[in-house]
Amino acid sequence: MPIFSSTIQDHVANTMPQPYYRFDGVDDYISVSYQRHGADSGTGNYDISIFCSVKTISSNSTTSYAGNPANTILGDTNGSVRCGFGIHGGKVRATLYSANPAGWTIVDSTSSVNDGKWHHIGFVLDISADEVKIYIDGVLDKTATLTYDLYAWAWDTIGGGYADAGGNVDEHFNGEISKVGIYNKVLTATEVEELSSGASVPFKYKGANQTNLFDADAAAGTVVDNWTGYGSNTVAVVDSAIVVTYDDNINGACLYLIDGADLTDDLTIGKRYRMTLDAKYASGSAGSYIRVVSSDAYTAATLTTEMISYEIEFTVLDANPFLNVYNMGASNVVTIDNLSLVQIGAVAEYDGSGIASDKWFDKSGNDLHGTVTGATVENAPSGDDGLVYETGTWTATMEFGGDTSGMSQTGVGTYTRVGRMVSVIAMNLISNVGTASGNAVITGLPFTNGSGNQFAAAASMAETTNITFADRLSVTVLSNTTTMSLREITNGGVGTYITNLDFSATSTFSFQATYHCAT
Repeated sequence: MPIFSSTIQDHVANTMPQPYYRFDGVDDYISVSYQRHGADSGTGNYDISIFCSVKTISSNSTTSYAGNPANTILGDTNGSVRCGFGIHGGKVRATLYSANPAGWTIVDSTSSVNDGKWHHIGFVLDISADEVKIYIDGVLDKTATLTYDLYAWAWDTIGGGYADAGGNVDEHFNGEISKVGIYNKVLTATEVEELSSGASVPFKYKGANQTNLFDADAAAGTVVDNWTGYGSNTVAVVDSAIVVTYDDNINGACLYLIDGADLTDDLTIGKRYRMTLDAKYASGSAGSYIRVVSSDAYTAATLTTEMISYEIEFTVLDANPFLNVYNMGASNVVTIDNLSLVQIGAVAEYDGSGIASDKWFDKSGNDLHGTVTGATVENAPSGDDGLVYETGTWTATMEFGGDTSGMSQTGVGTYTRVGRMVSVIAMNLISNVGTASGNAVITGLPFTNGSGNQFAAAASMAETTNITFADRLSVTVLSNTTTMSLREITNGGVGTYITNLDFSATSTFSFQATYHCAT
């Protein structure tokens, strides 16, 4: 199943259905938090897909610093990595630098896109295949061999150019940019085609990055406190690696992939992740393998007696996914090292719904919002380029008396902001109400309510399960916070605060509300 649902979008010149930025090619740019996709030094090993919608105004073909594209879409003004993406002489150019060994991979498209029309362009870097593929309007235009191993992909501007040897930033983008997406995965040809048709990224691929979710000591294989051996099987650290030794149980050993074990945070139900690790087995019969279990089993290749790197992609389907060394037999000893777990999908997602005159809001969930300098907004909602229009996701967390002790819950929601008006929809699933007690509140609203602006918001319930609410719900957004208090209103108009006593051990609470944010 493709990761993008199909939604047709018109790319004909000057008929873009959403706002876009116009860059003057001189000094306009959008600065973002400095992003380095890959290792800080040495050789990287990271798949990347980068796509955007653009319309160029000039066919700038000036020889730019170290081969970087002259009409720059993603730039590196730090000058430390000098990997780039843009238009060079009318052709789509991807420039990738390697430090070890030093060298460049420069790939230009076959076709030109400098025709005054909107085009959806981008490239896919597949490390395992040593390939760079350039796409134009959803169609594969060029396939080239990656000359050197990737060092890193780094960028800190959209449309902003590169730092030359003297630190001067030049080669700004001259034209219009509608959207930019960075993905830490290899998009398939089908996914690229659907993306070029305007499809958006679904929830499971929002907010990805290259941050390893394993604690540092767990990733290094120096702790085994949270590993559990089944039966009399044992788990130990040997030479900074995890070693599982079979004694009497085929189930081997497991590690829960939760914050309470060896992760920095709990995984999110419904999102997509990639597990990588090195593993082998010694002694005994063959057949042992590594899998991730989350209401279903995702199995890696069967282990061999050689240390090999494995990769497992999976979607989290419950609150307690776990890594499992499975199908062990007599005398088996399994070694695991270099554990890594990252969310995969959209690292940064800038589209028309996040455009404003001063900010380009990142819709991926990583909050890599860009600050606009010089670039002007065209085709803005209601003709007002100062109006903020934004959609996104947020996490709705239930608290009782300001406490969540012992609670197990999942809160997911979406929001739409137009100007200062914010509309939120959310669902909270409580699997354990815990020991927290007191008045119920929802925290995590996507925007802060202003000081002195405490008021009752328009709200309604869509669904409740195992909750003893009265007929109506009253929501108050508290002053200068991202918190809502909850009250129930009886048919007689009497309002009382909802407390933990209104919830059972397992409860479902869905609602929608509208309020005004501070700025």
